[in-house]
Amino acid sequence: MQYAFNYAKLQGEVVAAMDGNTVANKVYAHNYKNPKYLKTRNIQSLSEKEVNKLNANMLLMSPPCQPHTRQGLQRKTEDKRSSALNQLCSLLPKCESIKYILMENVKGFECSKARQQFIEALQQAKFYWREFILTPTQFQVPNTRYRYYCLGRKDQDFNFPSEKIWEQVHYPADEMDTIS
Repeated sequence: MQYAFNYAKLQGEVVAAMDGNTVANKVYAHNYKNPKYLKTRNIQSLSEKEVNKLNANMLLMSPPCQPHTRQGLQRKTEDKRSSALNQLCSLLPKCESIKYILMENVKGFECSKARQQFIEALQQAKFYWREFILTPTQFQVPNTRYRYYCLGRKDQDFNFPSEKIWEQVHYPADEMDTIS
């Protein structure tokens, strides 16, 4: 997520990155030169007070996808790996500083109880959101794996309908603003 954020040349700085997986964190530390904001911990232990103290305005998240894969055991919210998303959903309505959200997961997440829980948390927190099922090949990246994305923001609705999950994004080559 941070690579995409940096690649898009968005303004801002990362104030926290969390994962309970020490190997993943070693890779992250190598790629981002041992950032002080990297924390090896479970998101389940994250409190409302800690999130508000960070004063972050954006949440970029890619919760574990194994509970929602079409080929896995499909235990969905019963899978203990869903507990991180459960915690974020419970915190979201209480975190005033969060104004933007990007969530990524596997195709299949859109049909899950976890997705419904996430959407309910967005509603409680008064977010506008749009959902997408996209593949990187639509953006000239050679990867055909479809992914679920959800964009959310608080202060302004999007200028395209919300009644469906979008499967294509049309934009002029030099202007992404048409989906803003």
